[in-house]
Amino acid sequence: MKTYTIFVSEEDINNYAKVSSDYNPIHMNREEAKKYGFKDRIGHGMLSMGKVMAALSSSIPKRSYVKQYNMTFLSPIYIGQSISLTVEEKGETLHVKGVCEGENIVKGKISFSSL
Repeated sequence: MKTYTIFVSEEDINNYAKVSSDYNPIHMNREEAKKYGFKDRIGHGMLSMGKVMAALSSSIPKRSYVKQYNMTFLSPIYIGQSISLTVEEKGETLHVKGVCEGENIVKGKISFSSL
């Protein structure tokens, strides 16, 4: 089993908003995010998925390609949070679990095939 850590910073969220044009207030404004029941600004889902994939890319064997990537967010990823990812390889599938402060945040799997 391998472990990785991802971190979502304010700079990450601001830069992702610029490139995606996703300026939804839950990502950009703490007070607006609180109006929708969040305790702070939350990271964009696709930003978080990208960070997970970047962290796990070294676990995918060379000369392979990703054929399926599924992630389920069980809780929002807030600005400044570090998520500890554990990865278990079973055949051609990586099973991923992410935890922050004892709470399950994300789970999923990445399937790959050899070229």
